[in-house]
Amino acid sequence: MKVAPSDELMVRYALLAKVGHDFNNVLAVSQSVAEGLDSSTELPPSLRPEVDALTASVASATGWTHRLSRLRVTEGITHDPVVLDDALAALVEKLAAERGPVQPTLVGGAPGHTVRASTALLERMVTEALSNAQEAGAKLLRIATAEDGKNLRLELADDGEGMAPATLAQAFDPFFTTRGKKRGKGLGLCIVHVGIATLGGDLELDSAAGKGTTLRLWLPRG
Repeated sequence: MKVAPSDELMVRYALLAKVGHDFNNVLAVSQSVAEGLDSSTELPPSLRPEVDALTASVASATGWTHRLSRLRVTEGITHDPVVLDDALAALVEKLAAERGPVQPTLVGGAPGHTVRASTALLERMVTEALSNAQEAGAKLLRIATAEDGKNLRLELADDGEGMAPATLAQAFDPFFTTRGKKRGKGLGLCIVHVGIATLGGDLELDSAAGKGTTLRLWLPRG
């Protein structure tokens, strides 16, 4: 089964990122107040539970704003011609040296061809796919490129557990995860969606339970 995110989701991502940014400014003041009260030598013992609760609430809210800030993936990024296969080869070499649980491999099918992107943004999208593959119990992530008309196609295929149709249908929803709060953040594919939309490209997710997941990205030539 294949799915592609709707344009409406981009509006939701942008709104969430703005809310996170603005709310973080408010939290900075709250955190300062909480820290001041917590360190005060004149704080009455009867107020200690309230101060502890305030500190915990601020910490929890800060965690959420940090999650939302991850959607601001294109801030400060410029788009320049990038030789896709070369950029991916360097990234795969770096990831392989880290010896993580998922082994990336590259099958370059577009030698010398460029896309209008940024190396940092490409790396971010690939590492998000790698993180998702790890969460799905994958051991391998096959990264392949090919020419595809006016675009270059980038495929990221893992051998993880894959997704059932109901899960796949919600895969691009912000904060949707089947891993639980401690293991999954539910923003990986959202970040990839924001990144590819910024580049003027397109994407598609193909997955089935027990058959792994393939993320296809179409990147405009540079």
